[in-house]
Amino acid sequence: MRKYYILVFLLIFLSCKRNFIPLDSTSITVMDFEIDEVDYEYLTSKSKFQYKNENQLINATLNTRIKKNEKIWFSIRVAFGIEGFRGLITKDEFKLIDRVNKRVIISTPKIIEKEFKVKLDFQQIESLLVGNLLYNITLKFLYWFVL
Repeated sequence: MRKYYILVFLLIFLSCKRNFIPLDSTSITVMDFEIDEVDYEYLTSKSKFQYKNENQLINATLNTRIKKNEKIWFSIRVAFGIEGFRGLITKDEFKLIDRVNKRVIISTPKIIEKEFKVKLDFQQIESLLVGNLLYNITLKFLYWFVL
């Protein structure tokens, strides 16, 4: 009986062998990558994020709907799925309904630059939300930058 226990133990022990990845691998150059932009007319997305200021840390869910090159609708839900903010961003206007403080903000997209201290225009905000590149980068430039 003892031989069977040893045999079972050896089978279990040897079956849990870890396969190591070799240190030398084939080289990949920048020219091997292809940059694809997401093409859409309307896009709906949902993401989670954290916002931290000097007083608090907020975990929230961002629901967006984007009409390409025209409008970005968004809704921010905080604890227990309660909607805290709802808004619309266009090239000329930024509208925000603050349901927590019960107020409406109508401004230009420059308010994002002022509040978050990041200079972004409408196209860059749209690219960030979609996952496209912020700037039009050619592979030749990317190859020069990496080297």
